[in-house]
Amino acid sequence: MAEDEELKRIRLKKLREMFRRKALEERFKSPKNQEKKVLSKPVDLTDVTFKDAIQNHSLVVVDCWAPWCGPCRFLSPIIEEIARDYAGKIFFGKAGCR
Repeated sequence: MAEDEELKRIRLKKLREMFRRKALEERFKSPKNQEKKVLSKPVDLTDVTFKDAIQNHSLVVVDCWAPWCGPCRFLSPIIEEIARDYAGKIFFGKAGCR
């Protein structure tokens, strides 16, 4: 009888672990994440799209730049290369200054 109780306890523990694991998988596998396409270059962000980009991606890098800024123009190809290297892992956006 003691073995039956022990077996029941082990089965119940394993079942709980399986449900917990499945719940975690479902939590991190939302429909929004499945619909995202892999972007290999920075996306132009506006006041409207900025909040959406921040909310829908876990990791975001925003390049704030201005067309008249020399260092911004120097960094632009580097940011694009990093965006290609981390495509699908990190979302890259560009927010231009007016």
